[in-house]
Amino acid sequence: MRLHKTYGDIVRVGPSELSVNDPALFHSIHSKSSTFTKGPWYNLMHPVVSLHMIRDHDEHSRWRKIWDKGFSSKALREYEPRVAFYTEQLLKRIVCNGNQTVNVTALFKYYSFDVMGDLAFGRSFNMLRDGAAHKYMKSSHDNMLTATAFSHLVWIFPIVKKIPGLNYGHVQLQKWLTERVKQRRESPPTTPDIFSWLLNGFENLDHPTPQDEVNLVGTHTWSSSLGGEFLLLNLSMEAQR
Repeated sequence: MRLHKTYGDIVRVGPSELSVNDPALFHSIHSKSSTFTKGPWYNLMHPVVSLHMIRDHDEHSRWRKIWDKGFSSKALREYEPRVAFYTEQLLKRIVCNGNQTVNVTALFKYYSFDVMGDLAFGRSFNMLRDGAAHKYMKSSHDNMLTATAFSHLVWIFPIVKKIPGLNYGHVQLQKWLTERVKQRRESPPTTPDIFSWLLNGFENLDHPTPQDEVNLVGTHTWSSSLGGEFLLLNLSMEAQR
């Protein structure tokens, strides 16, 4: 903000990087019809590429259409009973504390991860039931914090991910996610969920490559973590119509 106060709303902060502080330009940069391409920061998790990290417009459009099916009005209505189950667990967990202080931040994290565990992994993390964080949530948050720490030095993080010891948490998280995707593909749920649509999109590829396999894990990661908040927001908007 100090640079913007001195030099204006658009400031060059690198050889090919601009910092923009003008709300009027938000739509031009981020809208679906934007001609801008996402910057190198979106290569941060390479070789894992999820929907929000795809830089190629055509590839992003193709996967966005698949995601849209998973969040259609019909699909959201089918998810509602399962989300309602965890909503009841959340309310009971709050009520059972009586007049004692409640850490609502932790409970809402448990809630969103339990919901997405059910709808993406085919099984709940049972954090609301057990009142404790699952190792996946901690590993996921730690991984994001590490990536954020290198967000302005995107060329360093790929190196860190290759250094034994320093990359332990990242490697373990990717192994765990890969195993979950493998189990999910081998044992599809009786009731379709969000990942059913994503997996169907993958299986409809004419000639899936090893990179497509890696991207499926990345997409699964997105659907099971950040997608939780997106799903709950969509359900809230659908209920208000």
